[in-house]
Amino acid sequence: KLENGGKSVQWNRDAIFFHAAGPRAYRHLIKKGFPLPSLSTLDRWLHSVDIQPGILNFVISLMENAVDMDEEDKMCILYFDEMKVAANYEYDHSLEAVQKPREYVQVAMAQGLRMSWKQPIY
Repeated sequence: KLENGGKSVQWNRDAIFFHAAGPRAYRHLIKKGFPLPSLSTLDRWLHSVDIQPGILNFVISLMENAVDMDEEDKMCILYFDEMKVAANYEYDHSLEAVQKPREYVQVAMAQGLRMSWKQPIY
């Protein structure tokens, strides 16, 4: 079990990426005492992200600033796809509006040519 000397640990929202990479591993690390944000904190952070239909400018910004990738690893193709989603009514707290159910959504994806990655951008 890790000990942090009783000091408070400040996490930024990058911890969300740890959870996205492997939720089971994330929960295991928390059980082992790693000082990671709780799942409820991650959930609260995700609810504060404003994602509207259209270009995901914040995602493009994150991709542009990816410092751990060579320029060649950033080379990608753009493709369009359709995804099936749960056709449920959803309440958007940030807009205070009910979103109509949809069975399918159109997405634009960027996918790495040299390195294996993909990211929705629209």
